[in-house]
Amino acid sequence: MEGEWRLLRPGERRIIERLVEAVPEGRDRLLHQLANAKVKALDHAGTLAFDISDDYLGGKGLVSLVTGVASDVDGMYMELALFLTGDGRIYELNIWKGDLSPVRRLPEPAAIEIVQMGRLPS
Repeated sequence: MEGEWRLLRPGERRIIERLVEAVPEGRDRLLHQLANAKVKALDHAGTLAFDISDDYLGGKGLVSLVTGVASDVDGMYMELALFLTGDGRIYELNIWKGDLSPVRRLPEPAAIEIVQMGRLPS
């Protein structure tokens, strides 16, 4: 299931902002990318691929920047992980539930507990 490219929805943006607020440095560069970001759904869980228009160029590869956990409305564990390309562009917000069932409702940003931090690519 792959959707069409579209702008971020307000709830999706708030979730990404919650994850990014835990990043110690480079936060402004990441938030700037959201202004014109296009996304598309990759699965029924809510995983989003990003198309970022930004002039910043650098290394290659993927970096797991920050991971948070929350619960879906059915009580099932949910993980939200923000990935960047090696040049610092937002690549994907990966969302999945412990039982791999579809996400019923995205969590409120305040309900997301940050559990893992990576580093911005240099």
